[in-house]
Amino acid sequence: MVVQRFCLVALLLLAAGCGGKPNLPAPVANPVVAVAPPPKPVEDEGPPLPLAGPPEPIAVKALQPVTPATNQAFAEEKIELDPQASFDDLSARFATARQEMKQLPIGEFELQELYNAAIRTPFRDKKAVEERVPILQEWATTKPEDPTPLIILARLYTTWGWEARGNGFINTVTGDGYLQFKDRLGEGLKYALAAEKLQPQDPELYRALVDLGKGLSAERKHIDRYVETGRKICPNYFPLYESTVEYLLPRWHGAPGDCEAFAESICAAVGGDDGLEAYARIAMTTNCYDRDMLYTSEYDPKKIAAGCEIMGKRFPLARAPISFAAVVAWMAQNHELARSYYPQLKGRKPEIRHWKTQWRFEQYTHYCEAPPCPDVADEIHWPFRQGTGDIAYLDGGATLVVSPQAKEELVRLWDRQNLKTPKGAIPPFPDKVQQLQAAGKQLLLTAINGKESNTVAIHLDTPEEPAIFKATAQHAAVILSPDGNTAATRREADIALWDPRSGNVLHEIPAAPDYTKLAFSPDSKRLLVATSKAVKLYDVVDAKVVAEIEPSKRLTGMYLSQFSDFFDSDTIFFRGTSTGGKTSFAKWLTTEQKGEPFLLIPSKHHMSVKTVSKNFLILEETRHPASTLLHVHRLPDGKYLRTIDGHYGPMTKVLIAPNESEFAVAELFGPIRFWKLPAAAAN
Repeated sequence: MVVQRFCLVALLLLAAGCGGKPNLPAPVANPVVAVAPPPKPVEDEGPPLPLAGPPEPIAVKALQPVTPATNQAFAEEKIELDPQASFDDLSARFATARQEMKQLPIGEFELQELYNAAIRTPFRDKKAVEERVPILQEWATTKPEDPTPLIILARLYTTWGWEARGNGFINTVTGDGYLQFKDRLGEGLKYALAAEKLQPQDPELYRALVDLGKGLSAERKHIDRYVETGRKICPNYFPLYESTVEYLLPRWHGAPGDCEAFAESICAAVGGDDGLEAYARIAMTTNCYDRDMLYTSEYDPKKIAAGCEIMGKRFPLARAPISFAAVVAWMAQNHELARSYYPQLKGRKPEIRHWKTQWRFEQYTHYCEAPPCPDVADEIHWPFRQGTGDIAYLDGGATLVVSPQAKEELVRLWDRQNLKTPKGAIPPFPDKVQQLQAAGKQLLLTAINGKESNTVAIHLDTPEEPAIFKATAQHAAVILSPDGNTAATRREADIALWDPRSGNVLHEIPAAPDYTKLAFSPDSKRLLVATSKAVKLYDVVDAKVVAEIEPSKRLTGMYLSQFSDFFDSDTIFFRGTSTGGKTSFAKWLTTEQKGEPFLLIPSKHHMSVKTVSKNFLILEETRHPASTLLHVHRLPDGKYLRTIDGHYGPMTKVLIAPNESEFAVAELFGPIRFWKLPAAAAN
C-alpha cells in the first residue's frame, strides 16, 4: 500500500469552493480542458478586403419547391460540364442555374454543384491548374459581362491554395506551403473582387469571398457585408451560411458563442421553415468540426430538431441531411423521429463525419430497433459522446460529477441547474476512471488497471492538495461514508479504512479472499462487509465487529440470499427468494438480531436494489438487455409509487439526489436521464 500526496496544478474545479463561477479558459476544441488555443491559421491581415459601398438593391428570388416527384426525377442526377463546351454554352448554363436556383435531391443547389464541377473539369483536356487558368481567363475576356469565369477562378485559386497549405493548424504548415497558400488566395481575391464589380445576382460569389476571408484573416465587418449581400440575392442559399460559420469557429476567427449567435440571426432574418433549415445547417456544419458543440453550446436544440425535420421531409434521398437529422433525433431521444430516419440509413454507408465514429451509428441502430418506451424522462443530459461511466452528486447535489466511458474524455463537473456548459474538469488519469464517490464536498475518483487501483481524494475547500490512495487488488471496491470523513478500500487480504483528507490509514480489517461488498450506514458509524459466507458490521471508530448475520438464514416463507443495502443505521436489506419464484426483500434489525419480510414482488424476472435513500427505494427489474424497468417504492413502509419504463440500454448507475427531489440514471450507451421524485413531505 502506498499513500501519496500530490498537487494537481491544472485542476479545474469551482473557483472558490462551490459558489460562483469558475475561472475557466476560453474553450477552443474542448470547453473544459485547460489547453492553449491553437494558433490562428493565418497570422497577418493579408491582402486588403475593401468595402465597396452599399450594394445595389437586388430582387429576392423564391426557392423552387422540391417535391417527391422532383426528388425521384433527379435522384440520379450528377452535375457535370462538357470540357469541350463553348464559352457561350457554359455562360448560358450558369445563367439558367442562377435564374432557377434549383435544389437537388441531395439537398444542395444546382448552382453550387455547377461551380464544384467547374473546378474539377479539365477544360480542353487540360488537367493541371496552371493549364486551366489561361482558359478561364480567355472565357472572362470573351464574355466580359459574365461573372462566372471570374468566380470559378476565385474558387479554383482558393482550392489550389489549400492544397499547398494542408488542412492542419498553422504549426503543421511548411514555410513554402504557407507562402503558396497566401499567394494563391491573394490571386483568388483579385478575381472575386473583379466579379463583384459586375454586381452579379450570384450568391456563390459571396460564399467564395467568405471562404477567402477565412484564409486571409478578413475583418468581421467584411464577412458580415458578404453575408448580407448574398442573403438579399437568395435568402435560402445555405452554403453561404455554412461557410460563414466555419469562419466564426473559435479555431478560426470567432469567439465562443459566435456560431450560435449567427445561427439565431440568420434564422430570424430568413424566417419560416427556410430559417429553421438554415439554423440546422449551420449547426450541422459546426458538428463536422466540433461535435462537442451540440452537447455543450448554446444552440437551441428545438430549432435544430425542427430544421432537421424540415430537411428530412424536403430531401428524403439526401444522405448528409438525413444523417445529421438522425444524430439530432437520437440526441434528443425522440424515438419516433429517430426511427423515421432509420429506413433511409439502414443498409447504407452513414455519413461518418456527422457521427464521428461507426460505433455511434451502431448505437443509433440499436436504439431504433428497440421497442419504444412509454415513459419520457423529465430531463436528459449528454455529458459525453460515447456514454457515461459513473455519476455522483457533489456539494449537496449542486454539482453533478460525471466520468466517461471513453478513456480519452475527462471527468467533468456540471452545475446541476445549468447542464449546458461544464464548469470544471479533472486532468486526465493514466488509467480510465471507473468509480466516483461523493459526499458533501468530498470527491473520490478511482482508476483501476486490473492489478491496482488509484483513488484520488479531492475536497472542494482544498482542491489544490488532493491525496492518492494506491491499493493492489484484482477486484477493487472503494466507497465513501455519507459524511465524507471516511473511505474504505478493499484490497487483496484486507479492507483499509482511511481518511480522505489526509490519506492516512485508520484501520485494516481482515477480509475473505472472495468478492466483498462494502457499505456505510447512513450515519457513517457502521461499515458493512458482505461476503458469500457472512455479513459483518464493524464500528468505524475502532473497527470492531458489532453484528454478524448469515445470509442463508431462513425467515418465514423465504431465504435470505444476498445483501442489498442499508435500510437505516440499524437495519439492512436482504434480497431473498420465496415460494413461487417471487422476488422478496427482508429487513434485518441488527440491534435485535432478527429479520422480517418487508417486500414481495410478484415478478419472475430478476429484481435487485438499485439505490436507496431515507425516503425512497428503487428496484431494477431486468427482463432482457433492451427492457429494464425501475420500480420506485416509498420508505419506510415500502409502498409502491410508480414503475418507469424509459430506458433503452444498460444502466451504469442509478443515484438519488441528496435532497431526494430526483434520481439520475446513467446509461452505458445513452444519456443521463433525470426523473422527479415526489416530495418527502407528501409521503
